[in-house]
Amino acid sequence: MENNENRVRIYAKPNGSLRVTGKVDFVDAAGNLIETKENFSLCRCGHSKEKPFCDGSHREAGFQAEVLDESAAQKWQLYNMHPRAQIRITVPEES
Repeated sequence: MENNENRVRIYAKPNGSLRVTGKVDFVDAAGNLIETKENFSLCRCGHSKEKPFCDGSHREAGFQAEVLDESAAQKWQLYNMHPRAQIRITVPEES
C-alpha cells in the first residue's frame, strides 16, 4: 500500500498559481537531473518573470482561471494553463 504522506500534490489555487507540495525532481528531455525543489508554486497565467515558477504576477494581470465542469476535472484538465505559461502538467490515465 502506498504511503499518501510521501506523494507530491498539486493544488490549483483559485485564479492563481499551481501550488506543489512535496519533493520534485526537474529533469531535461534526456532525463538528466537539473534541480530538486520542495514546496513551490508554478505559474499558470503566463505573466511570471520567473517561469516556470510563480512570482505573483497573476494578481496584477487579473488572471482568471477557466472554470471547468466536474467531468473535465476528472480528465485532468483542471490544470488548464495559459498558452504563454510554457509548461504543461499531464497525469497519465490509470490502467
